[in-house]
Amino acid sequence: TLDTPVQVRPQAVALNNAADAPPRIAVALTTAALPEEAPTQLLAEPAAPPPAVVETSAAPAAKRSRNPCLDLPTAHQRLVCGYPSLAIEDRRLKAALERAKAGSRDPYAIDSSQAAWLSASANIQDRLELADRYAQRIADLEAQAR
Repeated sequence: TLDTPVQVRPQAVALNNAADAPPRIAVALTTAALPEEAPTQLLAEPAAPPPAVVETSAAPAAKRSRNPCLDLPTAHQRLVCGYPSLAIEDRRLKAALERAKAGSRDPYAIDSSQAAWLSASANIQDRLELADRYAQRIADLEAQAR
């Protein structure tokens, strides 16, 4: 009936209906106090996203879908980029190299031996072989750091 008051409770409403579009956040930067209606104005429906760009050739689409690891210059770098376990070993090697240089009387000798190791490892295409080389080099650097 119309005589009984109906209490309306606010409900959360999704502002963005597109499943693949990132959420948008509105921010107001002011020095004056905002009026009471400002929060509802800020949470209004965002403007429609810009129209999709139509590509004129298939080359940009193919380049965008490629694996960025394939563009690296050496097989060693491509393997480290493509395998997280090798990326972890690479970070461990860098840390061991810094410790060895910090504790060495001749850090230039360590740099030259590291350059030789990198040169010898540049064309290795087997992941397990490269992992073994990393383990050996880290052990050598840890021994030099002591």
